[in-house]
Amino acid sequence: MDEELKNGGRERLFHDLLTFDLSQMDLWHLPQTQALLDQKVRSLDTIDDFWFNRLDDGSDWPRQIACADFYAEYLKATSQIGVGRKRGQAEFGKRLAKLVPGLRRFGPAIEVAPGVTKQVWCYEIPPLNECRAAFDELLGQPVDWPALPPGAGERAQHVPDDDDIPV
Repeated sequence: MDEELKNGGRERLFHDLLTFDLSQMDLWHLPQTQALLDQKVRSLDTIDDFWFNRLDDGSDWPRQIACADFYAEYLKATSQIGVGRKRGQAEFGKRLAKLVPGLRRFGPAIEVAPGVTKQVWCYEIPPLNECRAAFDELLGQPVDWPALPPGAGERAQHVPDDDDIPV
């Protein structure tokens, strides 16, 4: 290689660089490879990583969940991994709102003990397929999500029965 560089190689390389047609190249567009996706996933923040793992698992997809319970699930998952900074509940909620379009926070009155009603803040979570699509958009490329059995990860549809019909 040294011999080639000494015998006109440098000049040839310089010529090639000067005459290379860059008009067909988009240097700002990165090829969306599996390696790039792996790198993006490995560098996720703790909240994003928690959400990615929930989306990847997909089983037992809740329609709604108490905010405090979901945050506790995040803390448990983060402590098991042992990396990254744990975020506060307010920061968790703000980031989750950005990760999950259509996430709704509401505070129904729930009976927590016999005769004791308390307002409990809850998240209403969109269907799994919508959440996965939003995360794909966030990453800028599709994730090869694991397939789920039919109906799994979707919101349960309420089917009225005889008890629901007023007399």
